[in-house]
Amino acid sequence: MARQPLSLQKAVALITLAGAGVLFAADSAADRALAMAGQIPDAAATERPELARQALAEAERAVAESPNSAQSHLALAIVLGRVSEIQPPNKRLEAARRIREELDIALRLDPKEPLAWHVLGRWHLELAILPPVVRSLAETFFGKLPEASAEEAETAFRNSMQHGPVRIANHSELGRALALLGKTREAHAEFEKALSLPAKNREDEDARQRARLALEQLGGR
Repeated sequence: MARQPLSLQKAVALITLAGAGVLFAADSAADRALAMAGQIPDAAATERPELARQALAEAERAVAESPNSAQSHLALAIVLGRVSEIQPPNKRLEAARRIREELDIALRLDPKEPLAWHVLGRWHLELAILPPVVRSLAETFFGKLPEASAEEAETAFRNSMQHGPVRIANHSELGRALALLGKTREAHAEFEKALSLPAKNREDEDARQRARLALEQLGGR
């Protein structure tokens, strides 16, 4: 049986269940990697490095076992991002470069994978919002940062919404990109859409909170 695409809903479910300590039977190395990565934020500080190592090992294994699977490369990109949150700046920069590489491979293998587009949008957005002084300092010590822009973030988020079911995070992140581009009216509309949808899990709640805060900064609500 052909493997189903890794949806935003499934990835969020795996990460949310893992973070809540719920046990389930993961059906692939990619699923196990996502589940372990989801536990990192709530784990004790002493446990996080080993949990990160295991999650990354499973994600690497997924790619080794299925090098032509977009979902395997996508899972590795997601795990790299989660693991980088507990790493020093030089490691985070190295992870940013590799995350982009894995996302490019995933989208080359499956140009209609909605979660890959969404994660690529987040990648562009998080690098694009770095203050120039911080970016310059980082490049001085760790080398040139990968190219990223709010324009590319907007394109990626719209592609994600075109190819898959629309979630709260799609609207909240697209809104953030639009706000960064000065498209205030469009950003306001996206934040309102995000807040109008019911939250089904912790990731939805986080996305709603980002939308709420961003909307307040725009002068709404």
